[in-house]
Amino acid sequence: MVPALNCVRVKEAIEAANCEVQTYDFEFQPGRFNWDIVLDSITDQVGVLIVTHLYGVPVDLRKARDFCNAKGILLIEDCAQTLGGYIDGRQVGTWGMPPYSVLAMTSQFL
Repeated sequence: MVPALNCVRVKEAIEAANCEVQTYDFEFQPGRFNWDIVLDSITDQVGVLIVTHLYGVPVDLRKARDFCNAKGILLIEDCAQTLGGYIDGRQVGTWGMPPYSVLAMTSQFL
């Protein structure tokens, strides 16, 4: 699963891996997701959850991380727009297991 608002390259990479793209939505407040709604929509077919930190706003993904760890789902953080950001004193890009941080040459800020 991937946020509906995201770089088109992320969608293209998922499709190039012959995987199905499923999306979830942001809340009205920047950097916020209703994790109860997002996590309830995850089926057994989902093996990866991508969380994108947009516009310099780190996403609090502790609840998503705990869910992914319990279900064996790979958590990937897209940190291209939030380099150097922190969540509860911990740098973005280090919350996944194993820690993955995505930074692409197509990022708007490179």
